[in-house]
Amino acid sequence: MFLGYKNSGKRLRIKIELPDGTIAQDNSPDDPPSVTPLSKEELEEREERNRSPDYESEEDFDPFEHDGGEAIDDVLSYAKDRGHNGSEPIDNMFRIGSQAFEYIQAATGLDFVAVFRRWSSIPPIFYPNHVLQSMRATPHLSTASLIDDAIKAYVFGARAAAIAMCRAALEDVLKRDYGQGKWNEEKLGKIVVLASSKYQRLVDRRRLQYLVRTTNTILHSYSSTRKDDAKEDQVVRDYLIMVKHLIQNAPGRL
Repeated sequence: MFLGYKNSGKRLRIKIELPDGTIAQDNSPDDPPSVTPLSKEELEEREERNRSPDYESEEDFDPFEHDGGEAIDDVLSYAKDRGHNGSEPIDNMFRIGSQAFEYIQAATGLDFVAVFRRWSSIPPIFYPNHVLQSMRATPHLSTASLIDDAIKAYVFGARAAAIAMCRAALEDVLKRDYGQGKWNEEKLGKIVVLASSKYQRLVDRRRLQYLVRTTNTILHSYSSTRKDDAKEDQVVRDYLIMVKHLIQNAPGRL
């Protein structure tokens, strides 16, 4: 069972449930609690760290050093050039392959530069053991699965879907790990009030209420208002940072 992405440090960290039921997880200390979204400067700094691969001295792609979008563009440019200037079967392969790639990009709007940029902005989330255990005991879709779907949607530019999944993940962690089953029939707005009243030092009521209001505004008027991609990207990142904070500081079972 896949338990979530962990994009941190020099490697990709994940949590999985092994066949024997044990959890393979990163035991690094949790990051300091934070509900502050990445600033524009911090995002730009992350992007600047990524560089073009040095094809003469480097043999493998490093997601934490290389600009993946540029590497893909380099391959596509090479394939187009080979396909345009050659007449051998392998040149036909390059031409047809590059045309197929450009077709799916045009048909879906897939932008690999943006995909890598959004992927690099995802905060790492580490699941404490008691949270993992509570998720395993939950009969419905778990927080980790919702976050997994939210990240996939966000990375590929499906912002409304990502926001909806983030909202569902927030509601799930508050109900299970903060309400411990007692708030399952309540609406999210009331759950935020209950959680912030019971755990004042952990749950930021004003921040959560802002996210919920913003989500309602975006989703309920999605087809009738002009989309603000940058704002929606920021909402997703805000959600992920908040859910990260709530997961990593979730109280244990009483």
